[in-house]
Amino acid sequence: MKKYTANIITSIRILLAPFLMFFDEITVGFLVLFSICGVTDLIDGPIARATGTTSQIGSVLDTIGDFLIFLSVFKVLFFNHAVPFEQIIIFASAMALHLAAAVYAKFKFKKFYFVHNMLSKVLGCLIFVVPFVFYFTDRLAAHISVIIVVAVIAGVESILIVALSLKPNPDYKYLHSAIKDRKAIQGQEAATQEASTEEAAAEESGQDA
Repeated sequence: MKKYTANIITSIRILLAPFLMFFDEITVGFLVLFSICGVTDLIDGPIARATGTTSQIGSVLDTIGDFLIFLSVFKVLFFNHAVPFEQIIIFASAMALHLAAAVYAKFKFKKFYFVHNMLSKVLGCLIFVVPFVFYFTDRLAAHISVIIVVAVIAGVESILIVALSLKPNPDYKYLHSAIKDRKAIQGQEAATQEASTEEAAAEESGQDA
């Protein structure tokens, strides 16, 4: 059971998220159900890491759950004319950068994954509070603008992380982490190659003697 705990929690979010689509406006009921989904999103990752049960399928399920939640939020906001269509298109284009990074990873490493960089986590938090900003304040437009900017930067960084990575790793938090690992791997490869060259030269010298 322990092995599947994180995935079960993520699956709960996936099962609950579609019910959010039945709401035509953001109500207290929507916020309660949305909050439950948000809590599962906060705890599934730490539980998976704490129990050593992180997996590719868990990562995919997590992404599906997040997508369904975000889709439900923007569906409600769009049909209530709370978010201009232009902003939704721009946001969708920005999120396409994250998909592009995952597709790039598939072609480069034969492994499809989304980069879980720190800016993506910030983006998730910003999106999570959208319905609360809408319900309790009148600053939604400004908040959506911030989300779009962060989404673009996070997406570009995700693509750069995949481009500079020498091995598949969805858990790089920052671009400089990927660069640091790249230099370390290249250094190890250079040292190994140099050692092999010296060993070959020593063997050749021994044979000549």
